[in-house]
Amino acid sequence: PALEGMMLPLRTWVVPSSVLLFLMCCENKLCRPVAAHGNVFLPVAPDDINILLGSEAAVFGGPFEHSSGDRIHMLWMENWTSLDDSFQWNVSIAERGYYVIQILVCSHFKMSSGYNGGSSPVALKLEFYRWPSMGCDNSDETCLSGKVLNEVVAKVEHQVVYSDAPVMMQFAREIVADSVALPAGPLTVKLSVKELPEEGELNLSFHSLEMMTREVLDSLKSEKEELLGDTSWLRNDARYGLFFHWNSFTLPLKGDKLAYEDAVNRFDVEHFVDIVHQSGANVIIFTTNWAGYHFPAAIRSIDRILQGRTTKRDLIAEISEGLKQVGVRFILYYHYGKDDDEWFRAMNFTRGARNEYFWDCWCEIIAEIGNRYGTAFDGWWIDDGMTGYYPHRAPWRRMWRALKAGNPKRVVGYNPWALPKPTDLQELYAGEMSVLDISFLPGLAPGSTGVFETGPQVGLYATFSSLLQNGDWTFMRGGSIDQRTGQMTGEQGEDTDFAGLQISLPEIIWGVGEARRRSALAVFNLLISQEGAVCHEAQKLLRGLSLGLEAIESGSVVAVGPSSAHQVEHFGVPLAVELATTGPWPDGPLFWRRSNALIGWNADPKAFASWEVKFVGFQGRVVEFNFSVVMSCDAECEGLSISVGSVLLNTPSLQNLQHFDQSIEVHATLDLPRTGGMDDFIEVSVGKIAFMCQEGGEERRRIVIMLKHELGETSMSKDWSLRGAV
Repeated sequence: PALEGMMLPLRTWVVPSSVLLFLMCCENKLCRPVAAHGNVFLPVAPDDINILLGSEAAVFGGPFEHSSGDRIHMLWMENWTSLDDSFQWNVSIAERGYYVIQILVCSHFKMSSGYNGGSSPVALKLEFYRWPSMGCDNSDETCLSGKVLNEVVAKVEHQVVYSDAPVMMQFAREIVADSVALPAGPLTVKLSVKELPEEGELNLSFHSLEMMTREVLDSLKSEKEELLGDTSWLRNDARYGLFFHWNSFTLPLKGDKLAYEDAVNRFDVEHFVDIVHQSGANVIIFTTNWAGYHFPAAIRSIDRILQGRTTKRDLIAEISEGLKQVGVRFILYYHYGKDDDEWFRAMNFTRGARNEYFWDCWCEIIAEIGNRYGTAFDGWWIDDGMTGYYPHRAPWRRMWRALKAGNPKRVVGYNPWALPKPTDLQELYAGEMSVLDISFLPGLAPGSTGVFETGPQVGLYATFSSLLQNGDWTFMRGGSIDQRTGQMTGEQGEDTDFAGLQISLPEIIWGVGEARRRSALAVFNLLISQEGAVCHEAQKLLRGLSLGLEAIESGSVVAVGPSSAHQVEHFGVPLAVELATTGPWPDGPLFWRRSNALIGWNADPKAFASWEVKFVGFQGRVVEFNFSVVMSCDAECEGLSISVGSVLLNTPSLQNLQHFDQSIEVHATLDLPRTGGMDDFIEVSVGKIAFMCQEGGEERRRIVIMLKHELGETSMSKDWSLRGAV
């Protein structure tokens, strides 16, 4: 790394291959060939999926690897912005044949450091060159750099199209060629851009190429079907799930941290099961290990590798039995403990290597756990699937059989993070994603079976795990894991309480509803302390979610959320509904930002926003509710008043509001105060709305907010914003 910014006087330095193969200066740019596993040639076997990582290529031009911040993960290459940028690999084809070529790539990746909004399609070219002769030796610079490429044996082109999907679904796995004839022997593979996009800038993020025969894909499909797990209970019975990161890094709310085995011995299973039962969730994911490697039971294969990492008490068996008593499904989370140096040394793991011993141990441990518990747990949630397992050429077939030990119907999911699925040998998309993004996902439409029909997770049942509270997944008193040292850093004060909630009650009801409309599963991480305590506010939120869903299931509620008619229900549960849908003019004076549900006005003196609200169970009764707004207003907003009214809708489908203000029944009016500036938000009570609901069933009204200015004209800033809540 220290040499990367230097211009070297010699075109080639010869150094030990275990350190670095070559540094070459060409066309005033540093070329960075990197050999995988200490060998110039990457083997391409006819019976496997062969991976050519961007991070292991000879990189020409400006692309660099996105930093993972740790010592294990291998991520994508970004800053691919020029026609001069390219990637090259030297490969050795074991057998002549026809190969399927796939690419993992993204145009204008939103997680990339250079994201700037998308472009028209980008044309790539992939070329396969035969080496000039088998007599090429390591002293021949032009041979080693791939400059002598006297015969093109195959050439294909591919277009990369920008996707505006949520960032966790933006990266794609695409077929570059369905059948390319390649000869046996050494080849150089070159990936480059053919031409710049017609609109927008070139900005690609590239992860890897995959080469395999059609027979390999067919055999993987057969192997999957042979041990395919049962996802019907997820699709038909699961309401929503909870994630608990209780592990060796979990801290107590107060006092000193206990040793892991002492904490396991004191864990109150009955109390934990009661927390789960009261939450209304009926699926639980529980960590067996996390950044550090420990397992809360006596597993012989772990003890053989390293003593002191298991416990005498079998906490997993007790939790499983307790959850079974209250009808809750149980999924085990497994992590290989990447931040645990002692464990990784014992497993003989080396970044970028094949790590055969590591995988032997992994399969032995997983199979022992599976055989030990059998049907006592329903699935595996495996972390770091694309960031750790995939780049280290995980033996997916062996792992698939190990994960099914003791219960072939057990479901399996690897977390791909922001990348495509690592393998087809799994049933679940074990993804990290906010439920508020579910409605924007490709390939998962309302009314579906919960399985992605298209996209980077195609063929997998959809589960979405997200943080319920701010901070990290594990309760560490505001601290975090330094991924370079494996130690906890940051705030860890004794009086640190649970972090605040990330999501409101209306949002979580809407998000879970959107997941269930697609037969998918939303999972929320509930922080838990070492002594087994959880946040009281989070418990109240989950209880509200459970009651809200019960009302929906009983038929008293059609939907709650920002994309449809809002409902106010008379079922005895206080429910704040954030009004986040604007009126009928998408290009008019109103705008709406979904991220914080703000509504803004420009200079229109008679702008208004409205929401359709359905009142259920109030027949013949007076409905009363308070209306308040959270607002900010600059100095130019003096003389502004706000009125709240409603219009009884004769039909649910009424949408024409052009003469709507003539029939509004005004319920309350308030002169809005001027605030201290655009960032100074205050809450203002507009007043109480009251009206009599008609007899004979549900009633639909359109609630209206109207802004008026005493001058009839206003120069209000576009950034003036308002949020209403019923």
